[in-house]
Amino acid sequence: MMKALIEPSIEEALRKLQDAVRRREVILVIGRCSIRYTGRAVSILKEGERILIIKNDRSVLVHRPRGLKPVNFQASSSIIKVKKNRNKLIISAYRRRPEETIEIEFNKLKLLYSEKLEDYGEFYLYGTEKEIVKALKKTCLEKS
Repeated sequence: MMKALIEPSIEEALRKLQDAVRRREVILVIGRCSIRYTGRAVSILKEGERILIIKNDRSVLVHRPRGLKPVNFQASSSIIKVKKNRNKLIISAYRRRPEETIEIEFNKLKLLYSEKLEDYGEFYLYGTEKEIVKALKKTCLEKS
């Protein structure tokens, strides 16, 4: 069971990632990669340092070092494959409906982490941002 590997070789990362995907662990990879998406559109993201998250439901998120939203993502139930091609680690996520593929090509890894995570906590939302703003405006108007 892998926990964290700091600056693993491509070969070491390949073995560990294949095991983690098979065990449906949550995976975190930080490294230098490029990304190609094909499906409802086509996109290419040139090489840069990124954060890859593969969740146990097979959803995939790729984040840049800044910003809230992922630069690329793939919804749950993707088929995840990990392979090596010429000293590069390639992680691909394929979905049948809609048909789309994201291919992430790492040439350098800084961190690789995987773990079985459990979360059974219920989430409750009380009010929306719009409702809170409306209530605050009403309170401010009543005081003036």
